[in-house]
Amino acid sequence: SGGMKRKVFVAMALAARAPIIFLDEPTTGLDPLSRIEVWSAIKRLSSKVILTTHYMEEAQELSNDIVVIDQGSIIAHGTISELLSAYKGKMRAEKMDGDEFDIKIANVAIKYIEQDRVEEFIDKGYDIKRINLDDIFLSKGVLLES
Repeated sequence: SGGMKRKVFVAMALAARAPIIFLDEPTTGLDPLSRIEVWSAIKRLSSKVILTTHYMEEAQELSNDIVVIDQGSIIAHGTISELLSAYKGKMRAEKMDGDEFDIKIANVAIKYIEQDRVEEFIDKGYDIKRINLDDIFLSKGVLLES
């Protein structure tokens, strides 16, 4: 399977014991169990690995230092704490066809709200989500394209 090939490829790269290992999309096509196994192996070598990924969860889980690149330009760089500090105390509210938004992607309204406003936005039909690295890409990437 494609997932097994990907897992073998990552294992071969890690087994090489090179001073620096470059991994491009290491968990694409993997099932959840295989993904966790690959993440575990990468974490053991974290200071030696440079990885590219579209999965912000993966970047957040595996990286000490993160560079977010959109269309060849660096739009954010720092540790997870540094990148998320602008959103401290906030949550992401999302709603299809919502009328309150900071960002609108297709028909999805995204609004960054203080935690004390969560109930208000739930009552308005918004889904509430924790802030993560997706928000860095969405806010900076979408603003660049607008």
